[in-house]
Amino acid sequence: MARQSASDPCRKFPRRPRSALEQDQKFAFIQNAAETLKTSVNPTEMSLPPTYQQNVEALTSTADSLMAATGDAEGPGAEAARRLAGLLRQLAKSEPVVRKTVEAAVVEPLRVLLDQLRQELEPQFITADSIPDDLKRDWVAPDGRARVQVLPKGDPDDTRVLCSFVSAVLAIEPEATGPAVLLFEAGNTVVRAFIEAGIFRARCHCPCVVDYLAADSRRIC
Repeated sequence: MARQSASDPCRKFPRRPRSALEQDQKFAFIQNAAETLKTSVNPTEMSLPPTYQQNVEALTSTADSLMAATGDAEGPGAEAARRLAGLLRQLAKSEPVVRKTVEAAVVEPLRVLLDQLRQELEPQFITADSIPDDLKRDWVAPDGRARVQVLPKGDPDDTRVLCSFVSAVLAIEPEATGPAVLLFEAGNTVVRAFIEAGIFRARCHCPCVVDYLAADSRRIC
């Protein structure tokens, strides 16, 4: 790999944690979090489901607490609390089937998130052998060649930055491809098309300038 100087139009990606030592450090953090949350996400005892009356009382008491907390306060927060209190009271007075529908909409996604959290608190070491084949194939070819991804320094929407970046990349790897290269080559194609159109038109009026324009068109970056 060529050494990168301060003037190179490419920038390096930030270093990512890949070594076993770095994974050990992250595992320690996750294990501490898992120990703290163990009884919350994996309770040893489960309470019985609340009764119909307990649900109604819980909804009503929560609405009363929200109204008491807001008092005479004004502002978006107070208005949202009052609106929520009104909805809770309305739900407390609704039919059981309505509350079941609301419960399914709120509780089921929560259960999914809790299951996901439990899995994330039990991570596995990642190695080159454990990466799924379809993901590995995006970055490593069957013959062992690895895909390299680089980004330009500066604003990638700046034409001069893009031109300098693509020129530097193609000088190192002529077969490089990607959005930047495709955009660069597409722009050159459009410019050449206009120049060639101008050459054909000029041929009709001044044939002596055709050779000069044709040579100049080949000097486009």
